[in-house]
Amino acid sequence: MRSLIRINRNRNDLRRSTPQVLTSVKASPALGRQTRAFRSLDEGTYIMFIREMTEEECIAVVKSGRLARLACSKDDRPYVVPIHYAYAGRCLYSFSMPGRKIEWMRANPRVCVQLDAFSSAQQWKSVLLYGQYQELPETAQWHNERLHAWSLLQEHVNWWEPGGLKPGLQQTLGASPHVFYCIGVDEMTGRAAVAEDRG
Repeated sequence: MRSLIRINRNRNDLRRSTPQVLTSVKASPALGRQTRAFRSLDEGTYIMFIREMTEEECIAVVKSGRLARLACSKDDRPYVVPIHYAYAGRCLYSFSMPGRKIEWMRANPRVCVQLDAFSSAQQWKSVLLYGQYQELPETAQWHNERLHAWSLLQEHVNWWEPGGLKPGLQQTLGASPHVFYCIGVDEMTGRAAVAEDRG
């Protein structure tokens, strides 16, 4: 069962601008699991359908994107940062300078990544990835994987942003402090929204 929500937007009546659940409707098997939300706008009424995406659809969104939000945690404290990434073989590759997120992921490698494809407030796709952090150090064991990460990332202009930039003056080191890493994807879920105009 899913909720049918009607939202009225009237500047002269604050109560009407509050979403109200009117009834419940069953999801259509043909469209998959979905939520329907009625919204009354100045220009008309539409129905929004929100459905769960297949893994193939999720992968397509991930492959077409470049910017995501990485969530990690340490000692029950969450931390979310933007990252640039490249995706291949169920791995999300990225790059960073040493800092809080690297420190926290070393302590707790279980992370979550969110990304989206946004067309409008009524038409969007959002994907969540759950996985494990794996650092790719400059060692013989990880040499090939590190080069693979670099080769994928360097296909994009300014691929080292924002991970390679930090505010303030940086100490000049003899050895590169840059950290390449990957997120091995264990689980992937997504939702897509589309609006049907009702005039």
